Amino acid sequence: MLPCAAGRGARPTATASACRVHLDRSLAIMTILLSNAPVGRADGDAAEKPVQGQAHRSFQRAAAESEGRSLAALMSFVDETRALFHRLRLAAEQLHRRGELSAGLRNILRDLNRLGPQTVPQMARARPVSRQHIQALVDRLAEEGSVAFMDNPAHERSRLVRLTPQGKQLVEAMNRREAEILGRLKINIPGRDLLKGAAVLRAVRQLFESDQWKRLVAKKR
Repeated sequence: MLPCAAGRGARPTATASACRVHLDRSLAIMTILLSNAPVGRADGDAAEKPVQGQAHRSFQRAAAESEGRSLAALMSFVDETRALFHRLRLAAEQLHRRGELSAGLRNILRDLNRLGPQTVPQMARARPVSRQHIQALVDRLAEEGSVAFMDNPAHERSRLVRLTPQGKQLVEAMNRREAEILGRLKINIPGRDLLKGAAVLRAVRQLFESDQWKRLVAKKR
């Protein structure tokens, strides 16, 4: 039984009346917090209006503070992702020793190995970077004999880029090298947490690929 509830068959008392007023006020405040809309009492008690207004303002402050925390969390996530990106680029150069463009070259080789022949515009759209940037990387790989051009039945002027046997061997060697080093790297993070992290990264990436993001950017131009 509630502390202020009357027993069955008891006559109404001043304490019971005060309890009902307290419950009415509590319900009014809860309604405001849940609906974010001003709700008045049926009996027109003017004393409820200051209480409702205070609760409404408290709700707005809490919502603003929550939004601020979410923005700060997103900015922290972006900063860490940017730092990780640069660290992975450096790690790739240290591991594969292919110079400044090693990350871009590796990505092209691996995409061709995983997805098959592609055109330069297709590869540029998937990153996304300029077509000219991808063309420069592809030309370098072609000079080294790692990729070759082939006719494209779907487009006469946009040739397909494919891996050569040499390029295939290069990808397999990179995979072995990375597997060997990463397999010896001690990381005190459970596999399930890494998978959750990958899911968060995927969701944030998709957010920046969404129509919502494109509309926001278009408004700033």
